[in-house]
Amino acid sequence: MALVGPLASLALALIFFILSLVLKGMSEPIGALVGYLSYINLLLAIFNLLPGFPMDGGRVLRAIIWKVTGNLRKATRVASLTGQGFAFFLIFVGILQIFRANLAGLWLIFIGWFLHSAAVRGYHQVMVESLLKGVRADELMSKDFEAVTADLTVQNLVDDYILKKKERVFLVAEKGNLKGIVCLEDVKATPKENWSAIRVGEIMTPKEKLEAVSPDADGRKILASITSKDIHQIPVMEGERIAGVICRSDILRFIQLRSELGV
Repeated sequence: MALVGPLASLALALIFFILSLVLKGMSEPIGALVGYLSYINLLLAIFNLLPGFPMDGGRVLRAIIWKVTGNLRKATRVASLTGQGFAFFLIFVGILQIFRANLAGLWLIFIGWFLHSAAVRGYHQVMVESLLKGVRADELMSKDFEAVTADLTVQNLVDDYILKKKERVFLVAEKGNLKGIVCLEDVKATPKENWSAIRVGEIMTPKEKLEAVSPDADGRKILASITSKDIHQIPVMEGERIAGVICRSDILRFIQLRSELGV
């Protein structure tokens, strides 16, 4: 599948090249324009075929290494490092051109920086997805939580609950009715000098904005939801009952643990 993009670019380059030859005799400017399109598509195909992840050539390289070793993480790492190496090469060439008073080197530096960022980001994304593959919500959630009131100050929440009970997540309820959830991340996002004046109800995630999931929900989808919607916690519901709570930090800690164990 990774070869489809470069092959399509090569096909377009060939089509535009043939058209440029045909149109050249009819109109020199139009023929030159079509020829330029052929040149651009050829460069795009060659660029995408470079063996550095996440370019198409890097994906092909990863697929080959994965086939040989049977290890997706290792294949992704090798392809990513190859991409980073090529990116550093472009940056180095760009710097040399600048020293030679050729400002076109700035473009090479920019492209190299972009490729390096994409290679690192692509590798991290694949690793996270690999580490969360097959992981369910009930494996990530915390079951140890209790309720606090919305009018409790953040300072009291820290002193009487977070520090004493050593918990990170608390339900916010009034007379048995769930109002929201407050997490350690919510407290950390609040200026410390205002803890005595701000109430829990002001920093909590209200019930209406909670993204609830079932215990068998996919861990990768949960992380994607937390990241895309910029929320800190998701309750795990069994019908109308809260079975647990998943914080962003719970997922990151789980990923780190599995990464260190190599499982």
